[in-house]
Amino acid sequence: MAVKLEPQPVEPDTDTEDLMLGLFLDFITKDALTNPQNLEAYMAAMANEDDELLAGVVID
Repeated sequence: MAVKLEPQPVEPDTDTEDLMLGLFLDFITKDALTNPQNLEAYMAAMANEDDELLAGVVID
């Protein structure tokens, strides 16, 4: 199975992208600090599962 991504040219709105990324990072940081019991280490088994899911996928 091959996946072909065809990016469309767009004018980047850097200010908006920076703001949204900052808000997202603030959100996940606050969540991690207030709910540390929900954090889970990224283990080798998880990486192996990801590799299996992506096996055979070709991105052009």
